[in-house]
Amino acid sequence: MSDAPETTPEVVQKQAEAIVSGGGDVRARIARLVADTSSTFQRSGEGLITLARSVLAGAGDAFEKGASSVSPGSSLRQVIDGLGDGLTSAATSARLALEEARSKGQRFASEDLQTMKRDLRSLTSLYSQTLSDALARVRSEATAELGDLKEHTERARDRVVPSVQSALDAVMADPIGVGKDSVQAGLAASRHAAGSLFSAIGKLLQQAGEKLTASEHPEK
Repeated sequence: MSDAPETTPEVVQKQAEAIVSGGGDVRARIARLVADTSSTFQRSGEGLITLARSVLAGAGDAFEKGASSVSPGSSLRQVIDGLGDGLTSAATSARLALEEARSKGQRFASEDLQTMKRDLRSLTSLYSQTLSDALARVRSEATAELGDLKEHTERARDRVVPSVQSALDAVMADPIGVGKDSVQAGLAASRHAAGSLFSAIGKLLQQAGEKLTASEHPEK
């Protein structure tokens, strides 16, 4: 797993479209896509909400082209679940990176922490609307399933929000990066360079992905 420099909303949208069009285990592949690209989106300032919108837009493109091998409603449920899995992994990795640094008496750069705080707050406030917009887009293709899909998105949101809130709490717990401009002389040397938070998150996500791959393909 790696965050490629060319990762953009447009690239992710195309990748999500290809995943939905290809069928199979859409949930797992969407989750991996989100986990693979999340730290790049955060580092660039695009944020996780832009990543979520790109994934859902790609799914919508696939539905409109009639490429899905199953009903739009069933595919969208997989996309929403995969998106939630990936976002949860990203938020959990952010919390773990912050907690690990704090346990070592280290602090990430205030720029990283402020970016993370804005991103998590944006995701919390806009995620439900983003899912609703995705439902509206497939309305004509999945009219009979809209009621069930709405309930499904609400359950998906309820799974994601606690992890995001925990990550946000971890950011807010940092007394230097978020709350104060002045840094105590004794702690100044232990501050990470800007961008280190997102590198740490990416590394944790990579390690998680490698463990998942190993469990999926055990040695015989």
